[in-house]
Amino acid sequence: MPIVVNGTGTVTGISVGGLPDGIVDTDMLAANAVTSAKSSGLATTNGITMVDSWVVTTSFTANGSGDITSNWARHPVQSWVGHIGSAMTESSGIFTFPSTGMYMVINDICGSTPDGARTYCGMRQYYSTDGGSSYNTASSHYSQGYNTNAHWEGSGTVIYDVSSTSNNKIKFNVETANTATVFGNAANKNTGVTFIRLGDT
Repeated sequence: MPIVVNGTGTVTGISVGGLPDGIVDTDMLAANAVTSAKSSGLATTNGITMVDSWVVTTSFTANGSGDITSNWARHPVQSWVGHIGSAMTESSGIFTFPSTGMYMVINDICGSTPDGARTYCGMRQYYSTDGGSSYNTASSHYSQGYNTNAHWEGSGTVIYDVSSTSNNKIKFNVETANTATVFGNAANKNTGVTFIRLGDT
């Protein structure tokens, strides 16, 4: 069927899929014509612009409640450990986000109980909205180790609306009943955190 343009500008004779590849490119599309539904199949990195992974590099002894203030490092030891976009920054255990946005923060911890009988061992996410002057408990999770040298582990996940890189800070706290060992390793992620920026705030 021939393509016909009548006097009112109506085009007939083009069926769905009738245009050859390359006829319409991105310059010809209006910005408001690409809706979220139409773009849902885009590659992940077009939506997630930042993924960062950190580890605690050295094992340590915990007794009671205490923040993890040292031995933090990004997890790029092996060539196959990947990151996307800008990194988090850390100082004395306090992490700063590289940009505003909606972030998923996943923390993992594992350890052992050298002499057993630990009723709880766990990790907490502490989040600040005033630049670190005060912190709120955003996540807490616990495990237990009743036998000598029993291993324990746990994980917590929170999604944060980071509206200010100056005011919004995060740190991580370990709480145990009596003495426990928290495992750390620079190459093998025993205890650490993953930060994923999901989208704009």
